[in-house]
Amino acid sequence: MSSKPRGSFEDQFRIKFVMFIHIKMYTGVLLYRLLFTRSLYGSSLLGLLVVASSLSFLKACLTDPGKVNRKVYHKYIPDMIVFEEGVSTQIRTNRNGDWIRAIRINGTEYQEKYCLECNLFRINGMSHCRECNRCVLDMDHHCIWFGNCIGRNNIRYFHIYLYTLSIVTFINAAFMYGLVIICSRNTLLMLALRILAAAFGALYTLFFCIIFLFTMFNIYVALNSSTSRDFIKNGTGNKKLDIGKACKNLSRLKPSLSFDLPSV
Repeated sequence: MSSKPRGSFEDQFRIKFVMFIHIKMYTGVLLYRLLFTRSLYGSSLLGLLVVASSLSFLKACLTDPGKVNRKVYHKYIPDMIVFEEGVSTQIRTNRNGDWIRAIRINGTEYQEKYCLECNLFRINGMSHCRECNRCVLDMDHHCIWFGNCIGRNNIRYFHIYLYTLSIVTFINAAFMYGLVIICSRNTLLMLALRILAAAFGALYTLFFCIIFLFTMFNIYVALNSSTSRDFIKNGTGNKKLDIGKACKNLSRLKPSLSFDLPSV
């Protein structure tokens, strides 16, 4: 399977659109700072917000999410290795004819599926991304706006970006509604500005609601020690929410479901 060629029109359009949206939102924050913020403390917080949002976005885009290098092709045959009493590993095919590696520990079996594209067994939490054509550790999803997967190494920057983006969109909505109040003169120009500001305010409000709900969803998934892919596929199951463990997972902003490195 070959990856999608870089530099396509779709990619170029997406990059320019994302840059335009960010510049527009950050400009709204800076204008809000100039018109409505009088204190140095408030101005500094808004400046830090723009910097944090920009840096977290770049880090999420440029950081390797946890891609696993492809292995040299192995021709597997059914085999079983017993390490000690109660601990064994077995390579076999399942009912669908797919290779799996079954690890049995004290009667409990754990299965690792085989990735044909990367020629390796995928440990728990690892998934193959068709866009990147690589297996990714603790893969959450592939984000077209970042042009990158969200996985073990950049999930924290993705969360920080969502938090700051929610605040940025809220400030932009507040700025537009503030312009509606400021443009109170009964002239044709002021009326046009009020209508335009109200329309953009409604658009930013809608955008804020979408981003806020998406942020809450990701926080909930992180609290349950899961990823978006696993949650959509399996839900939370019968797991009970452990508040202590949940806070620990959220503080480090990455799930703790898989081991350190895969092996074949």
